[in-house]
Order: sequence, then C-alpha cells, then structure tokens
Amino acid sequence: MVKKLVSESAANSLQLANAIRLGNIAQALELGDSEALLQAVRLINCNEPALKITATLTTTFRTWLTVKQMIITECQDDNTITQLADVKNPKRLVNNFDQADPQFISLKEELERLFKQKKLSEVKQEEMNQNISSLNKIHEEIKELNRQNNLLRAKYDQDVKYVRIHKRLLESEKLAVTERKIYEALRGLKTKADDLILQNTKILNNESYFSQKMIGLLIDQFKNQQKIDINAEISKYINSLIVKEYINEYNRISA
Repeated sequence: MVKKLVSESAANSLQLANAIRLGNIAQALELGDSEALLQAVRLINCNEPALKITATLTTTFRTWLTVKQMIITECQDDNTITQLADVKNPKRLVNNFDQADPQFISLKEELERLFKQKKLSEVKQEEMNQNISSLNKIHEEIKELNRQNNLLRAKYDQDVKYVRIHKRLLESEKLAVTERKIYEALRGLKTKADDLILQNTKILNNESYFSQKMIGLLIDQFKNQQKIDINAEISKYINSLIVKEYINEYNRISA
C-alpha cells in the first residue's frame, strides 16, 4: 500500500537534478519534451512530495558546486571537501573506523575513480546516470559495512581496537578455529589488558615492556583458556596487532 502511494525516492530526485544540470530549462518549459521536465512530471505523478523534491535539488546543487570548486582548486583532502560541501554524515564515506578493511578500501577506490576520472563539466548525461547508480550502490555497501562493524563493536563494549584486531585475524586465516572462539579469546584478553593498564597507566610509555606483558596474557587467553593452538609466529603476529592498537590509541589521546 505504501509503495502504491509513494513509489519514488531521493534517487530519482537526483536524476532530476542531473537532467536539470544538463538540460535547457527555458526550452524545456516551452517544448515540454526535455529529460528534466519528464523526470519532474514522473516524480509528481508518483506522489513524491514537491517540498522533498525541492529540498533534494537544493542540497544536490550546493554539494555539486562545492565539490566541483574543490576539484578545480585541486583540493584532495576528503575531510575538507565533506565539511565545505556540508555532507551531513561524512563518517559514512571517509571516516570508517576500520580503513584497513579490504572491502572498505575497494569501495573507497571505486568512489574516487568515479569522481576523478574526468571533470564534472565533461560528464555526459548517460555517464552521470550510470554514476548515480554506482554511487547509490557504493553508498548502500558502505552503509552495510558500517552496520556490521557497529554490531561487532557493540560486542566489544564499543572498543574499535578489538573490532580491527578481530577482523585482521579473520582475514589472515592464521587460526583454524571458529569466529566465536576468536571473539571469546579476544574478549577475555581485552578484560585482562584493560585491567593491566588501569593498574599502571604509564605502562604504555614503554612499548617493549607492554609488549612483553601482553604476550603472556595473550598466550593464557588463547592457548590455556580457549584451547586454541597457536605457535610462536602466530602469537607474535596477534601480539603485534594488539600492541599497535593500544599504542596508537595512547598516542592519539596524549597528542
């Protein structure tokens, strides 16, 4: 029933914005046969609210103009562009807390390819329509990736360090155990490591000493508590991930 009443979305308003950008609006109003006018009629006939169409067009044009100006001035900083373009949720695209994730890297590279392959003024209508579809697809995939990351983060009490460690261990395929086993081992290790730091916050000033303490906790949790078979090489690899995350976090807080 809802689909029958409101069957169009902001995606089609974006197509309308693109048609306006490329079309001759004065001529369109006189002849009534331009892509822009056809899109507008289609949206209205499908019960898309006029105010919503207008709001989407205004936001889209402002964003396009800002991004185009950034490209002209050769600005390459993602955060600067998102701030100036007034992107409401830049974290979704450029501030994913696990930017070493191969899936995120692939999506970000595809996004950059779409925007940097040529100047916006050189993009033809057909290409723009193809890009809109691609951008929508990338947006949905990044949103889903962030959703999965946030679910995992909740399991680690919102500690993104262990989300990244968890994912790197799965990607490495060094442990022949279930993901549940890895989680249980890391969850226990997190408790012990956090307690260690609470008892002596200055321990992070000495990376070598902290690493030595962590390797003992790691072996106890993985090998003794969870019965996961790990050798010296794997232990060293896991420990390097953990120590790096704690030291990086400490340096960011101390800076």
